[in-house]
Amino acid sequence: MRGSYRFYDDNFVFISRVKHNGEDVIERFDHDALVELLAVTNARRIPLSRVGGHFVADVVWEISLIQGGDSRHILLSRENAAQELNFWYSPLGSRPIHRIVDPVALVGALEQMMAD
Repeated sequence: MRGSYRFYDDNFVFISRVKHNGEDVIERFDHDALVELLAVTNARRIPLSRVGGHFVADVVWEISLIQGGDSRHILLSRENAAQELNFWYSPLGSRPIHRIVDPVALVGALEQMMAD
């Protein structure tokens, strides 16, 4: 270990934030189960030009994670909001933006996990 940096392999995943309707709900989730859910979530790469802006009020779920040293964010919108919100991305722009293929199923799984 050098300084305060820690080095992990690409398989390392750390969930740093889970918000539902703006409320921090990370304590309600089993970390490993959430990592498994996100690992099987399908997404397709989209051009940056197809991603529009969004209103904070439209965001229902916000998940932040670190995978292999890269930070990633997932934003999921309320059901009738603009579809552009249902994507994951790297905030530094070093990786492409991906649209969640079935956001309704992911939201349902997240709500079920939070209820358990």
